[in-house]
Amino acid sequence: MDKIKILMISATSVIGGGPNHIRLLGDKISKNFEVYYAMPENKNFSNQNNKAKFINISERKISLFDIYSICRFINLNSIDILHAHGKGASVLGRLVKLFINKPLVYTFHGVHIKCHNIFIKYFYFLFEFLTGWIDDCKIFVSRSENYYAINSRLKLGKKTIIINNGVANHREFLSKNKNKLSSLDYSSKGNNNFKVISVCRFVKQKNLFEILKIANKLKNIDFIIIGDGPLKKDLELNKKINKLENIHFIGFKKNVLPFLKNSDLYLSTSLYEGLPISILEAMSVGLPIIASNVVGNCDTIVHGESGYLYPIGEVDMAVKFIERLLIDNLKRIEFGESALKRQQEFFSLKNMIFKHENLYRKIYYRRLNTI
Repeated sequence: MDKIKILMISATSVIGGGPNHIRLLGDKISKNFEVYYAMPENKNFSNQNNKAKFINISERKISLFDIYSICRFINLNSIDILHAHGKGASVLGRLVKLFINKPLVYTFHGVHIKCHNIFIKYFYFLFEFLTGWIDDCKIFVSRSENYYAINSRLKLGKKTIIINNGVANHREFLSKNKNKLSSLDYSSKGNNNFKVISVCRFVKQKNLFEILKIANKLKNIDFIIIGDGPLKKDLELNKKINKLENIHFIGFKKNVLPFLKNSDLYLSTSLYEGLPISILEAMSVGLPIIASNVVGNCDTIVHGESGYLYPIGEVDMAVKFIERLLIDNLKRIEFGESALKRQQEFFSLKNMIFKHENLYRKIYYRRLNTI
């Protein structure tokens, strides 16, 4: 049987949920599929090493040249299915499909409406109303994301499915590679024994200034923040002004597993998510989670069993939950084990890949039968 060729389209390659999701799909999909990429170039995106399967497009920008280039790339490589990831990619994918009639799958990676002004919201709803019919299938990465889209009255049609984001069994990986990772022991970062970790892009969505407010009330705990982004200077200034010596910005890291391994719990203060890969990775090494109770985050853990969910802005409640796990070591271990078990059952990489493969096959053979 010929391989089914998939073109992954993204309007950004900045490492985050969407690009990471694309990388995982490309790395782990079976040999019955061949994956190609249309996205901006980024040296940290390892899948771009194979230049024959990659076409460079503009970062977060729609251009006629990119549309032409993608169409040409599709014809040259006999692509079977287009898979757009995120809003910008949906625009590109839908315009491309108007010129080249190939099946189009669209993954939202977060229906981010509430944080936009009225004009942007109206334009987004209008765009989905006028062009959403072009998609052959829409994927939501979490159940709460799907509910939020429905309750927001976003025009979806009947071709929607939920495929939870997933990650590998990292605890097993850490166990097998214990000697290799021993030289990457970051547990000495800071002066305190208890460490809270967060991994994210430094953007408004991640609500990072709330972490600084929490840290200001917990000077006896170190907060390790991995990532980079446009808010870096503002965050560092805030740290300096408030003399937050227990906050440690350590930049972008390709491999976050050693950091997770040497931390005590994971903290997310996001305003909204699709289904956060960073939380799933923390769960996969057995960390308990404290997270804002928002779309995406609320799917990850069971409150009071594998971590705690708190309302955005309720800093004192988040502090109380962290202190509870700081004092009760047995509960922290119990929550971590529960988080790991839940990740393996509901958010495994194997299951995510399996469901995507089934969807691609279904779309591919449906098209063959109509030609």
